[in-house]
Amino acid sequence: MFFQALFILAISISTVLPSTAQAQNRPIISVSAKPNRSRNGENVQFKITVQTKGSGRLQKPSLSGLADWEVVKSFRSESPRVSYVNGQVEYKYHAEYSFFLRPLKTGRLSIPPIKLQIGKTEYKTDALVITVDKLPNGKQTQARRNHRSGNSASNNSSPRLPPLGGVPSKSPDIAPNSRETFFIRPEPSKTSVYEGEAIELAYVLYQRQRGLRNFEMAKFPDFKGFIKEELYISKNFTQQRVQSGNEILLRSEVIRYALFPIKSGELKISPFEIRATVAMRPEDWVDSLITGKQPPRLGRDIPMTKSSGVLKIEVKKLPATPPQAQFTGAVGDFKIEVKGPSGTLQVDQPFTVQFTIAGKGNVKLIEAPTLPLPKQLELYQTKNTSELRDDISGYKNFEFLILPRDQGPVEIPGFQWAYFDPTKESYELLTTPSLRLNIEAGAASNRKDETAPAIAVHSLSPFELSGESIGPKPTYAFSWLKGAWIGLGAFYALLLVSFWNRSKDRKRLSHLKNNPWVKTEEKIVDKEYKGAEGLAILVDQWTREYLTGYLQNTSLHSESTRSEFEQSIRSVLNTGQNPLLEDLRSLYADLDLVRFAGNKKNVQKIKIKDFFRRAKTLCEKIVNNCEFDRVEEDFDDDDY
Repeated sequence: MFFQALFILAISISTVLPSTAQAQNRPIISVSAKPNRSRNGENVQFKITVQTKGSGRLQKPSLSGLADWEVVKSFRSESPRVSYVNGQVEYKYHAEYSFFLRPLKTGRLSIPPIKLQIGKTEYKTDALVITVDKLPNGKQTQARRNHRSGNSASNNSSPRLPPLGGVPSKSPDIAPNSRETFFIRPEPSKTSVYEGEAIELAYVLYQRQRGLRNFEMAKFPDFKGFIKEELYISKNFTQQRVQSGNEILLRSEVIRYALFPIKSGELKISPFEIRATVAMRPEDWVDSLITGKQPPRLGRDIPMTKSSGVLKIEVKKLPATPPQAQFTGAVGDFKIEVKGPSGTLQVDQPFTVQFTIAGKGNVKLIEAPTLPLPKQLELYQTKNTSELRDDISGYKNFEFLILPRDQGPVEIPGFQWAYFDPTKESYELLTTPSLRLNIEAGAASNRKDETAPAIAVHSLSPFELSGESIGPKPTYAFSWLKGAWIGLGAFYALLLVSFWNRSKDRKRLSHLKNNPWVKTEEKIVDKEYKGAEGLAILVDQWTREYLTGYLQNTSLHSESTRSEFEQSIRSVLNTGQNPLLEDLRSLYADLDLVRFAGNKKNVQKIKIKDFFRRAKTLCEKIVNNCEFDRVEEDFDDDDY
């Protein structure tokens, strides 16, 4: 009986342990919708979030089963991370899929459970119910549909088309072969452009009947000589009815690009190929008899590959730029805005000037202009950000970091900035406003006290120089035995002190190993740094070490990025304490300013003690407002 009980216990342990490990590695799946009530047919953002500790990745979920919704756009965000902790490799994976859904009717619409494939395992999400009060009027719905499918009033080559079931609209003859079940063709907004001019290129699928299956994009075009931006890619093809000659075709936009030619001449875009299977038709038997090919079998789908053909674009050179104007490659229709600093400026204190270009065209290809800076100002660096929207409108912002070197009034004169308008086929000039600034002297440097006490000078006598002494020689009042006892006692005292110091040093080293910020704090208090720049480096090091020790996140270390620290803090910070993260970012900004300016006079207004006290107080507030328990080490700082 005893051995039978041991055998049953071993079997139960072997079955429980794998299930426990599987439960720990089971991904955390959540879904959300925003807003949860669509009052006038607004789009709903449906988000799927997956977190797992395993090595499996989330395959793109399919929303093909949505009957009451239409997928407008989708976005994906993935962040796999591999860390080495305690001799073991840990893998963490976080993924978010966001789908923008447009309601097709009113009422309580359901988003059914979505199948997710993570690694080799299949999961399902929870179902959601969204209330749709009403839909917008027909004109608004039609405008949204046209914008989503790439049809606009400015694009004459892609006419506005009614939804399936409506009155078919007329379009030019587009069928290259009357027997083709489906085909794809490119539809560019223009085929003759200038260098840098924007082109909208859509690849459109046309069908003569429904029943297209297993559709896939087999080969994408090669855009040599172009800069391309992907504007739209269809997930669920929205079919529209168009008339070509005497027949009705089903039109679906597959993908749309924004193209910007970077050289002149005739540029060729290679074909876009698609693959699909279609059901056999009687026409296919006729085709096989005419071409001599083997006829398809009854009841089986026919695999087909279709190509869009080569597209040719004629690119013209830009005319000569106007004199005394800066042309930085902008082609389109733009406006500019210049913003300078406000408030008091000081010598060697950096400030920024922002130059923003907004409009429609090749915003991402525009280069930074040259600011006509006077000698008192020095350009340190230039940063830029840009955004291109689906309608080829956007902006590009240039941020110039400038250092004033001398005090007094200074002016950044305005200049002429030019862009090429392809509709007018000419350059347009815009003049920037001049910026008038006043630079003040920095804070006075600390001076050393010149009234130091005088040092007494002692003159040596000839006897001291020769090593001879004056007067009687000293006599000793104790015997050699007393001297031996005293020497032995001193030896034991020194031995005890040595053991005590060694124990203290050992305890201190153990404490500093677990709490490295203590050593850094000692350097700050003892002023073991050179100038304000050295202080900023030590405060930044102390902040990283302190947060690494108290956040209890094994993936953090003193060399982790600031975004990783913020993410770790946000995960354990109590609700309502997010302003502490803004204070931490402000602290980082001041640290960068001090480290950038070094020992310049303008930084001396930041007092050393106040600056470090600010960092220490902020970090203690963050730790006190985090939801975790920390076991403090029993160590008294006064022991050493």
